[in-house]
Amino acid sequence: MRRWLKACGSLLLLIALLVLAGRFTGQKWLVTLLPGATPMAFPTALALMIGGGGMVAQGWGRPRLGRLLAALVGLLGAGTLALYGLAAPLGIERFIYDPLRPVNSQGVGFDGRMSPNVALASLLLGAGL
Repeated sequence: MRRWLKACGSLLLLIALLVLAGRFTGQKWLVTLLPGATPMAFPTALALMIGGGGMVAQGWGRPRLGRLLAALVGLLGAGTLALYGLAAPLGIERFIYDPLRPVNSQGVGFDGRMSPNVALASLLLGAGL
């Protein structure tokens, strides 16, 4: 079990680090998982990095660090979902999710926002860890 946690967590960390490196060096091919796909948003890469770190920490027998990182990724997901849910009542037009016209990341720097699906997955990953 620990071997799988280390392997899957390391893979998540590698993907997140490649995406972040691509974002800050301007290499858009590193920011998309598939050629021609939408670039991964910065908060999504951050959630992958934190979740992967939590999995690796659990795999190495560091449950406190694993729980801390799990709480962080869960809070990031919960906060994003809360922002999506409260955007319309609070009048924050930028965070009202429109599936017909989604806001896509440009793949450079800190742009983009986490989709509701990834936010839910981050929340569940945090709860599972």
